[in-house]
Amino acid sequence: MRRPSLATALLVAFAIILVTGSLGRAEPVDGDRSGVQELALLTGYGFSRRGNVQVVPLFFRAGWYLPDAIDLPLAEHGVDLKWMVEPWVAGVTNHQNAVEVGVHPIVFKIGYDRWQPVMPYLIAGTGVMYTGLQGLQLGGPFEFSSYGGGGLQFFFNDRVALDLSYRWRHISNAGIEDPNRGLDTQFILVGVDWFPKR
Repeated sequence: MRRPSLATALLVAFAIILVTGSLGRAEPVDGDRSGVQELALLTGYGFSRRGNVQVVPLFFRAGWYLPDAIDLPLAEHGVDLKWMVEPWVAGVTNHQNAVEVGVHPIVFKIGYDRWQPVMPYLIAGTGVMYTGLQGLQLGGPFEFSSYGGGGLQFFFNDRVALDLSYRWRHISNAGIEDPNRGLDTQFILVGVDWFPKR
């Protein structure tokens, strides 16, 4: 019998928390919704079967609410939508040791927040990066990076949460140089999130 993947498990957990979300406190949409609303520091492990690539990243993430015309109607229904910026650095290895550095300046994170102790979320982003990896038909060190995934935030109190997440990342140079085979990498991440105005 085939075991469910981590992505399937996260989606099931997301659905369960959505169904039970009414157990959380329904808070009015008020408070200061301007400025930085979320800061996170994450690390973990990434792997790709092609080339036996292994990645140990360090991500920093900062998030802001969208303009009130978009944010407030969503917030009234417990939908927490943020635009985020995510720089990172990572050690990479396959048959060599290398470093990658990048930034995802276009990231959107959507969660369900009714002040319950566990908040599920989905996240997707795109950006640019430099990689020192060679021999994988990447076409050069400059790459575009896009990812999607999801996670759970376990709140210790109103403002601090443990973050567990999964993401699938694709990098390629968009045909700028040949060869351009690209590389897919799966990540398991853990970190701490701080919500200064929650």
